[in-house]
Amino acid sequence: MEDERTPLRIAQVVQAERDSRAVSVPSTAHRASGLRIPRQKIAGLKTQRELGPEDLRVAILSVDEASKSEQSRMATALQRRSKGDIST
Repeated sequence: MEDERTPLRIAQVVQAERDSRAVSVPSTAHRASGLRIPRQKIAGLKTQRELGPEDLRVAILSVDEASKSEQSRMATALQRRSKGDIST
């Protein structure tokens, strides 16, 4: 995880799991009855308060794994180039 973009990637992974709708309930300002309609939870997303250390750990591991596989692909490509194999 030497890349300086790694913290940004981790933040993007965590934010992808976040339900970032602005308010928790619809506005009642323009309803004659003033009834509140509860917002339906989006499956797989969490509110900011529900995100915790475990979510951050999972994001770090996924970014680290993606970085390792990317480095592996690059190393394989460099090895092929050095051997003269240009089939890819």
